[in-house]
Amino acid sequence: MTFRVSHEIALELERVECAAWRDVHAAATPEDRAALGLRARELAGGWVMAADREDSLLQNRALGLGLAEPLTDSVLHMLLAHFRDGPPGFALNLCPFAEPAGVESLLARHGFGTYFHHLKWARGAEPVSEPPIGPHVECVSPEQASQWALLAASIFAGTPAHAAWSARVVGRPGWSHYLAFHGDTPIAVGALFVSGDAAWLGSGGTLERHRRRGAQGALLARRVRDGLAQGVRCFTTETGPDRPEVPGESLRNAERAGFHPAYERPSWIWPLPS
Repeated sequence: MTFRVSHEIALELERVECAAWRDVHAAATPEDRAALGLRARELAGGWVMAADREDSLLQNRALGLGLAEPLTDSVLHMLLAHFRDGPPGFALNLCPFAEPAGVESLLARHGFGTYFHHLKWARGAEPVSEPPIGPHVECVSPEQASQWALLAASIFAGTPAHAAWSARVVGRPGWSHYLAFHGDTPIAVGALFVSGDAAWLGSGGTLERHRRRGAQGALLARRVRDGLAQGVRCFTTETGPDRPEVPGESLRNAERAGFHPAYERPSWIWPLPS
């Protein structure tokens, strides 16, 4: 693995992503937790989240483990216990700077295996280029939270309960949510979370019939511009890996918005899909 960012920058990229997901879970009401089976906890400096009623590796995973303190047998036992009564599988998104060295063999001994790699991206505070003319982007108000969340649920095959939870995040401190429009029709969503001088860009998706119209490029550029206006010096997002068999539009959008690859982050799955 060739690291394209320093250890210090990698820690900041992981920190702001974890902070975003912590706040997403903080927005959940008791009704959301009951409907979705939401459970989350701090573990060894990382963040672990479960949604027992959703079969999703995005909602059932651990972030940031092995960075604040080394991964150990004890930590992995606690991680496995957290998911014992939950969905049939979960993911550990492992930053390549995680310790100890050779942690992969430790994970393998506990029954984990690699399944997919995200590509982690970073950019600094350089101005962002204007994207070609295409969908226009609006930052949504709290009054539009349900509209944003219902479109996101349609794009990501979410349930009504998940849409209700997502709507509660709109308008919280640090968050900005966006809609991209084709004419008067909302076709794509995105979100920006700012913590200190770092920002995470997530929840980016477009209705399938409206893809390849520039919506995600416009959303990325708008979020970077808004982050820069808030004093952000370091941005991060994730895409699929840079591999021939993976569609590359998300990678090209990130590059056009001034992002550069930081590192591949493997998802260690327990148990491996059969």
